[in-house]
Amino acid sequence: MNQEGLANVKAPRRKPKPRLAKVELLSIFWAAPNDARLSREVAAAACDRSVAWLESLATNGGGPVFLKDSQGSRRVWYLKRDLLAWLEARSTRVYSTSDYHPVR
Repeated sequence: MNQEGLANVKAPRRKPKPRLAKVELLSIFWAAPNDARLSREVAAAACDRSVAWLESLATNGGGPVFLKDSQGSRRVWYLKRDLLAWLEARSTRVYSTSDYHPVR
């Protein structure tokens, strides 16, 4: 007991949410309809990048359009159609490896 006579009681910790494997995240992405709202984890897997990379783009710009709750929640959602459009805009169609010259 402490000086005020109260026991030092710690608040129970929440169990961490189990992380899904990348293959499971991609399965969620491809099974979702085009107007589905997807978590940042699913969106990052679809982009073949990390969640931190997607967070950085959301902060600094240049990433896909995302949705935020107007009630002040920190939760972020991505529409599947917006992710597909963003990926398409950043892609180069290549018909032969000899024709591919990446811009640096």
